[in-house]
Amino acid sequence: MRLLGRACLLAAYCARPVRANDGEDVRTLAKMSLAEKIGQMTQIDISLVMTDKEIDMDKLRIWLGGKRVGSILNSPYSGRDCDADGPTGLSAGEWRKVVHAVQKEAQRLGLPPVLFGLDSVHGASYVRGATLFGQQIALAATFDRELVRQVGEVTARDSIAAGVPWLFSPILDLATQPAFPRVYESFGEDPFVVSELGVAMITGIQAETGDAQLPRAAACMKHFFGYAHPANGHDRSPVYVPEAALRDYYLRPFAAAVRAGVASVMNSYNELNGVPIVASRKWLRTVLREELGFEGLLVTDWGEINNLYSFHHAALSEEAAVLLAINRTSIDMSMVPLDEGFIRHLTGLVRAGAVPLARIDESVGRVLALKRRLGLLQAPVLSEESSLIALVGTDAQLALDSARASVTLLANRGRELTALPKPKSCAPVQPQTGASEGHDVANFAQAEVPDAAECRSRCAITPRCKTWLYQGAWLTTQPNWPICFLKDGEATLRSGPDEAGNSAGTCEPTDRAPPLLPLEPATLARARVLLTGPTANSLVYQSGGWSVRWQGACRDSDFEAGGETLKGALRRLLPSETTLVHTAGCTIHAPSHSTATCDIDASDMNATLAAALASDVAVVALGEENYTEKPGDIDDLSLHTGQLELVRRIALHAPDLPIILVLISGRPRLLRGLPQLPSVLAVVHAYVPGPHGGTAIAEVLLGLTNPSGRLPLTYPALPGVLGTHYQTFAARCSGSAGGDLSGGASDCPVEY
Repeated sequence: MRLLGRACLLAAYCARPVRANDGEDVRTLAKMSLAEKIGQMTQIDISLVMTDKEIDMDKLRIWLGGKRVGSILNSPYSGRDCDADGPTGLSAGEWRKVVHAVQKEAQRLGLPPVLFGLDSVHGASYVRGATLFGQQIALAATFDRELVRQVGEVTARDSIAAGVPWLFSPILDLATQPAFPRVYESFGEDPFVVSELGVAMITGIQAETGDAQLPRAAACMKHFFGYAHPANGHDRSPVYVPEAALRDYYLRPFAAAVRAGVASVMNSYNELNGVPIVASRKWLRTVLREELGFEGLLVTDWGEINNLYSFHHAALSEEAAVLLAINRTSIDMSMVPLDEGFIRHLTGLVRAGAVPLARIDESVGRVLALKRRLGLLQAPVLSEESSLIALVGTDAQLALDSARASVTLLANRGRELTALPKPKSCAPVQPQTGASEGHDVANFAQAEVPDAAECRSRCAITPRCKTWLYQGAWLTTQPNWPICFLKDGEATLRSGPDEAGNSAGTCEPTDRAPPLLPLEPATLARARVLLTGPTANSLVYQSGGWSVRWQGACRDSDFEAGGETLKGALRRLLPSETTLVHTAGCTIHAPSHSTATCDIDASDMNATLAAALASDVAVVALGEENYTEKPGDIDDLSLHTGQLELVRRIALHAPDLPIILVLISGRPRLLRGLPQLPSVLAVVHAYVPGPHGGTAIAEVLLGLTNPSGRLPLTYPALPGVLGTHYQTFAARCSGSAGGDLSGGASDCPVEY
């Protein structure tokens, strides 16, 4: 039964679904040979047909002329070693030349145009010089549909400028496992937020582009399905989630995307409840096609059909893996991506009658339908020129605005003005509350009761605290608790009302120092600001994975469209009389992310501590190195030990120095008590804000931008309660009495 129909009532969010039964496509399909059909179902990595940044025509003739492939993905520089010299990627103009050469050869061979696709998850990240935005988790913190739509539109426009109309975006996984290495690629943990922002991104990506030959791009929702909740937090690990939760939470964003007319979908790497998704009839045919009504193209993730044999061990051979995936699911295209095994095995299976030809026609029809929708069949050879090329890299303002809107203020307090002994009891009342027992308000403060002087002295140190003493029924039941009436009513309530109806509370001072943030530039004249930490001066760490390269950029100079680090922004924005002292603090070393450290150099630490003693405020920028997918697996969600030690040593060495923590991190790394240190007065979370994030963070610290971001996921406090989310009402932790429920159960602790 189809639960969600094809109709879409909100025209603004609708796009024409991809249909495989257009008459012209049917006629094209009828003329194609088996080799040509299976070629259309095959996607290869661009490295197979390129040498450096030039098309290798001999290789191209093998894969187009011999294998008849229909799709190419990736950048030839995505896996480039950081020690390699030369360019970091292809510009939009260079991409156009590559696509033009490939399409011209396809036309010569009588083949449909080749469909190019790229991972464009926070801007056209594989187009050199394109504007890069914050990662999806940062965009989620804005809670701004229109802003996300604009980001999608610019990303598609820059991709179309490069001649690439297929974007493997957005990611619709729910970030319910905080250790998962792709948390930052998601829109957070809430199904509604992910659905709304996912639809906004799809709407932007699939809008009209303004290019005559490629009038629109195709979004690709991923990763279907249940991918981001492995028990161990590792990528590609098995996932076990009850059916009810899958449908009530994890399926909702994908259903919303289908209703919005998303053009394509990519299946996930994982096993779900014991069955590899790539071989799941239930999820990749029954649910996706029949229940959700999805009619677009379904592509596998990297090498996933072959993984049935080599990784999941669910098939006895590569040929058996192809048979299992094609016959059980509705997969249309295999991202093979580096060999011709899929073509060879599927051809043999069809000729042997193991796979019906009708099954092949079903998928090829959807491939052709998408190519027609994108304008490829109407204009088979792409022009090398486009008016959109000049617009690539011109959207720094939108990138900065999105970073500004994402920065989240997690904590902001001032110091206690003075330390007081633990109070007994007092009672705050509102200004209009009158005294009882016939006492005159004017004489109230002069009343004599036990410990009146103590109560009065505690409130007297606070300018806003007006001490009224009340002798009445309360003293009968609690003779050792004098009552202090605070005129402004700001004391913290601890006890219930007395018989006269006055609320009783502790007599704590109501004044603290003003919150630390913002650091008003006018008050920083002749001040010294210490800036330290591994992410304080790095566009690479601000941008994360999928930036220029698969695992992220190698150096700040890779960002040709520009950006600004936190250090650069503070140096520019602070008053000229302010002294900014920058030290490394510690240096991230990540031969593998599971063993990554933040190494402390003794001489740099000495300089940091000396600067701390001489500074008026410290900004400590913490976070993660760049990573994605399996290489980003970690075994401990705690922040690197070196970073924890850095903050603790500053706090110990200079206890009177107020500290601001700035988090630039794709995962909510455990802070292990740092926010509770007395000198840590403010915590700012910037997620992975992109190259322009440094500017946004500095503006927030200096009060030039109001921090309006909100957490799109729960920030855990302890390793034992990582599965606690805002909607898990039944998740309770034991009370303090004996470690059991006798002390009462409460929400499990989270950091934020």
